[in-house]
Amino acid sequence: MHLSANAVAERVRRMTRAGVIRGFKAEVNQAALGRSLEAVIDARMPHTQGFDDAVMKRDDVLWAAHVTGESDVTLAVACDGTAGLDSLLRWLQREGATETRTDVVLRKIR
Repeated sequence: MHLSANAVAERVRRMTRAGVIRGFKAEVNQAALGRSLEAVIDARMPHTQGFDDAVMKRDDVLWAAHVTGESDVTLAVACDGTAGLDSLLRWLQREGATETRTDVVLRKIR
């Protein structure tokens, strides 16, 4: 597809207005911010009222989701080493997590 820069820009504007493109994002190098340890945490949280707002205030939570299965929530996190992960897990307990399972990311595929 050979389009001019103006044609591409107009196409992107149309797709954005139509809702096909919902936004643009920057890919952040977490290690450059001092967050060298990434992990995925599954947590059982019988009471999640207020949890969504609390998660939104944390810079170390990359994303979080309410899920089905044995866990109630899953979080992807980027922490300042094991001390940062420990701090985050303690925070989860204070927020009501009764059980957690943490998988440390060794290497990303995609």
